[in-house]
Amino acid sequence: HAQTFDDSLLRIHPDDRERVVHKGEAFDLQTNQVALEYRLRRADGSYIWVNDIYAAVTDGAGQIIAWQGVIIDVTESIEGREAIARLASIVEASDDAIFSRTPEGIITYWNPAAERLYGYPAAEAMGQSLTMLFREKREKLLAAPEDFAEGPSRRFDARHVRQDGALVDVAVVVFPVRDAEGNIAGISGIARDISGRLATERRLRTALEAAEARQALINEGPR
Repeated sequence: HAQTFDDSLLRIHPDDRERVVHKGEAFDLQTNQVALEYRLRRADGSYIWVNDIYAAVTDGAGQIIAWQGVIIDVTESIEGREAIARLASIVEASDDAIFSRTPEGIITYWNPAAERLYGYPAAEAMGQSLTMLFREKREKLLAAPEDFAEGPSRRFDARHVRQDGALVDVAVVVFPVRDAEGNIAGISGIARDISGRLATERRLRTALEAAEARQALINEGPR
């Protein structure tokens, strides 16, 4: 049977329905186009995101006699956009320092945890070379294809220099960001402060060495 306007409204997700109706009521014949994104119920009961663009068809007197439009399924693009937004919020809230740089080392992204770890505000870090953190000359910028020949990422420990000159021990993971042709277009990395862990390991090592020395004295016995 022919679908009525009310039937069409009932197919729109309840959370989107009021917005769609409001936009329709504000229709301007001069502009004569409405573009909406909303969730539409399919015959099987599932919802998809659609881009609905429609316009009025008028007669010679300027009276609306019909509506003409197109509805496009944009579920994948909407879900992809939402996934990117969720990932961005996770990265921003991360306790680990996360950064991106060009293959040459120029910083292009610097999250709040990187600001806390290294002391450089994002506005100051971006555009600078990541080598400003390097204390040891043997630490190099990984960017060549052979640097990642053994796996999709590289992991290593390093000692970096904060903005205030203090040293911080970090565990670093870097991985390449590739373009459509598979070439390395940039590098992203994650750095975690392991100074506390290393200090604990040193204390345990010192205590173990002291215990071994005492046991050696006991085993030797009195002379």
